[in-house]
Amino acid sequence: MVVKAKATWPGPIFAEHFSFLKSVTKKTAKITVPSPLILHFLGGDDAVLRGAYTSLDQFWSDLVEVYSKELGALHAAGCRYLQIDETSLVKFGDPEIRAVLEARGDGWRTLAASYVDVLNAILAKIPAGLNVGMHVCRGNRLGFWQADTGYEFMAEQIFRKLNVGFYLLEFDSARAGPLDALRLMPDGKTAVLGLITTKSPELEDRDALRRRVMEASKHVALDRLCLSPQCGFSGDVRNAVMTIDQQAAKLRLLVETARSIWEDAG
Repeated sequence: MVVKAKATWPGPIFAEHFSFLKSVTKKTAKITVPSPLILHFLGGDDAVLRGAYTSLDQFWSDLVEVYSKELGALHAAGCRYLQIDETSLVKFGDPEIRAVLEARGDGWRTLAASYVDVLNAILAKIPAGLNVGMHVCRGNRLGFWQADTGYEFMAEQIFRKLNVGFYLLEFDSARAGPLDALRLMPDGKTAVLGLITTKSPELEDRDALRRRVMEASKHVALDRLCLSPQCGFSGDVRNAVMTIDQQAAKLRLLVETARSIWEDAG
């Protein structure tokens, strides 16, 4: 990925899409936007400083302005729940990815700190009343993954330094790391447990899901936990991992399991 032009906001990008979604549901409509970090993560400084920019500071400043205006437009369209898909930071926990970053001249510690600053600059401009959560993802294109790492390695940056109130976390496989990483979640923040996989059509066992939620509640209070799929079902328009009916079955299992857990607790 190469940045060939300066980042500018052309006007509302997702507002029309959100307005349609809001018009066809009585439930809270959510929209998802990609994290800005991917524009740098995939190619590093070389991908950014090829002509459009001579300064990384200006590049990040422009992106913060674009996101600020877009979030404002979504809020004006009635959006009250927005998810940022963050697919870069957690991958720093994979030693192979850290080696790639170091080989291209990116000290991963410095880069991680810079990435957190950029996200926090965007989060600081969120309109009042817009609830923003962050999905921390290792990649899900066509059902594949891109990093083998849990959350512990980057917990300080992701859980403690990012100024976001809730996280949508992947916990559907051993590769995602153990649930006890949640012990590093600060008080007052909410963890949405992605225990239902979108990488396989096989239905999870409801009792096993309940047990894992109860295990997570040893580290984060049950009233600050939620249940979800670990990622989106599509990942790509060509995705053939499961059928629509199989996706619906997963969502029914999710709703029924969540109701049984939190209604019992309430």
